[in-house]
Amino acid sequence: MLDKVKEALSNLPFLNPRDMAKIASATTLRTINEGDYVFREGEQHYIVYVVLKGLLRSYVINQNGEEVTLRFIPEKEKAGSYNTIINDLPAAENLMAL
Repeated sequence: MLDKVKEALSNLPFLNPRDMAKIASATTLRTINEGDYVFREGEQHYIVYVVLKGLLRSYVINQNGEEVTLRFIPEKEKAGSYNTIINDLPAAENLMAL
């Protein structure tokens, strides 16, 4: 698992091998299937995800009931409900596996 974590975090050059080992020891690998939600708007979700394989989509539903994509999260990028993590508030968006 350490190799997968190192690869996923390789764009963070300030992490040294000891930091990587600490992160790996606190990491859980999880498979999220296409169409599954990582979290939904209104939930409090304190986990930060790193995409090892695949693509995630962050979106909101506007006043007309239409889905509006905020961003796509590709491999090696991070995603989470920053509204929850930083502000201790419910997620402001939906995060779904593509």
